[in-house]
Amino acid sequence: MPPSAAPRRDWLDALVAALIVASLGLVALLQHSPFATGLTAGALLMVAQGWRTNDQQLIAVAALMPLFGIVAWGVNYGVILLTPHTVDATLARLDAGVSVAIWHWCFSHRLIWQALSLGYNSMGFLGAIAICAAKDRNEYTEYMKGSLMRRQLLIACVLAPFLAAIGYLLCPAVGPGWIRDPHAARNCMPSMHFSWALLFWWYSRGRVRTLMAVYAWVTVVATLGLGQHYWIDLVAAVPFTAAVIWLVSRLDALWWLRGQERSGSREEATGSASQYRDRASADY
Repeated sequence: MPPSAAPRRDWLDALVAALIVASLGLVALLQHSPFATGLTAGALLMVAQGWRTNDQQLIAVAALMPLFGIVAWGVNYGVILLTPHTVDATLARLDAGVSVAIWHWCFSHRLIWQALSLGYNSMGFLGAIAICAAKDRNEYTEYMKGSLMRRQLLIACVLAPFLAAIGYLLCPAVGPGWIRDPHAARNCMPSMHFSWALLFWWYSRGRVRTLMAVYAWVTVVATLGLGQHYWIDLVAAVPFTAAVIWLVSRLDALWWLRGQERSGSREEATGSASQYRDRASADY
């Protein structure tokens, strides 16, 4: 292969990913979807960062984001078909009118409403920043060939909404701002926006972690102020996110164990997996 082939391949990878992401942006514009627009901006950021740093993983993730959006939309649509009735009345009673009052107040203040909308729909872009910045501190994870922190963040972000769909089926609710819309998504409990924000915070370090902590609080205010959730949905998101983090760490350790079993004895693999969990936990 000539020396120029590799850089040319990098250009082609970035170009293909950019075209795929641009198609997502076109859909966002045609559908007037601010959230999809934020997702597109985040994907373009990952393509640019991946090309600049020769990080093929970032480019691949950006290219797969439209597919993830389509699958997530299909899951949401399936939940709507399976849950013709919602439990919003029950959640509203548990809420004691707090979330509804916050929503009404924010709705009556246009500038605050627009600011909250910007924060709420910036989830994709902030997530891209967290993914780009995810790094490991110890040399042991470099021996694992790849960023443990980024890998676990990506797995958690993809796995969480599908696990949350179980909650949406068991407790279908649309939020105070969507009660009169029979076609609204039943994605209240747990709040995936808040769960994603918590994941971004957990798997980040330094100044980026501070930024993600601020964004997590912005998400709390935005989800309530825009009528997307009841406060109990946010409470439920905390143990849910903790469970996702625990599950992802165990799955990652199991993946490492299987890899070691293929290259050595089971006793050595078991010891390596235990060491992997202990050493990796130092990053968190």
